[in-house]
Order: sequence, then structure tokens, then C-alpha cells
Amino acid sequence: MKHILALCALLVFGTSIAAAVPHKVEVVAQGPEATEVVSALKARINGTERYQIEDDHLTGDPEFFVRVICMNAEKFHLTGVICSYTFQYIPPNAPFISLVIGSSLGSNSEPEHAAERIFQDFVTLTPEANIQLLQSKLKASVGFFCNNPANGSVCRKGK
Repeated sequence: MKHILALCALLVFGTSIAAAVPHKVEVVAQGPEATEVVSALKARINGTERYQIEDDHLTGDPEFFVRVICMNAEKFHLTGVICSYTFQYIPPNAPFISLVIGSSLGSNSEPEHAAERIFQDFVTLTPEANIQLLQSKLKASVGFFCNNPANGSVCRKGK
């Protein structure tokens, strides 16, 4: 009986409920202290159904790009690492455009905890509503740019 109800729900609501495509994320580490943080972050991202790590730098098509730069906190009389991180959205329909959606700075005594903070910030900034808003802003920006007569030579006009 449960199988029949599940099939009916798929027919009524469509298959998008059952098979959501994960957003691909590329994570890049800079600095020797960032390696452990990024490893933990990648594991955390891959542990979700919503996101998937994209490691293929040549043919990959990530939708999000996370850059993590970490340094030893002892220089500042702290323990652990200090990490700066930036999140960028790369629209699938415009892969040469990158929109910064957030950045922050944090420190933690354990790399795993630093990775968890970065992950939580990433999840907070990337709900579907925010992605749709970013896509709308991009369309509006391109429209504004192309409406300027000075940019007519680089904008394709539809017929």
C-alpha cells in the first residue's frame, strides 16, 4: 500500500521531489593550515544530499566555489587556525560570471570546528530562495547592461 501511495505522489507532484539534483561545489584551499580545514569541509559537504563536491578542475561545472585561506593563529597569540573564506555562485547558464555571495573570517582551535562554521555559513547563504534571487539579479544586471546603447555591440538582441 505504501508503494502505491508513493507512486501516486510522484505522479501528482512530479519526480523532482524524489530526485533533486545536488548543487556542485568546488572547494579550494590556500595555505598549509587550510588543508585539514578543507578536508573536513569537503567531507561535511559530501555528507549532504543537497551539495556534491566537484573535484574535476578541467571539465567540472561547479555552481558554487568556496575559497578557504587559513593561517596559524599563534602569530596572534591564539591557538588553532584563523580562516578567511569566500563563497561564490556561478550560474549554470552563465559559467563565466561569478557572483560573490558572502565572505567571513573566523578562528578555531580545531580544524573540524572551523570547517563546521564555514559549512554552516555556506548553508545559510545558499537556500533555494537565495539562488533564485541571485539568478534574478543576474538577469536584471545583464538587461540593464544591454539596454545601454554603448554596450549594443556585445549584447545579442532577440528577434
